Amino acid sequence: MKTPLEKPVSAKDSGIGVIASGDTFTIRTEIPLLFNGNEIHGGRYALYVYGKFSYNDAFGGERTTDFRFMRNGAGWTSDGEMEVCEKGNEAT
Repeated sequence: MKTPLEKPVSAKDSGIGVIASGDTFTIRTEIPLLFNGNEIHGGRYALYVYGKFSYNDAFGGERTTDFRFMRNGAGWTSDGEMEVCEKGNEAT
């Protein structure tokens, strides 16, 4: 059974920073002990990371980008980039 993905109430913000044009910003955070880690490994469940960028564009307009990444399967705990989800990514 599939359920809609929503940000849990207990989710914490991982960090805030400034990103210059053309630059990158990386946040590393510990993955908490998950009760279903073996099922993430098996591909039945996935780990999702949500985020939001708020910025002013070159013309002074306020912009927001929401994003959602995921990881599952055998390498779900490995270091590196996560996959972009099909849904959960919006920009204004």
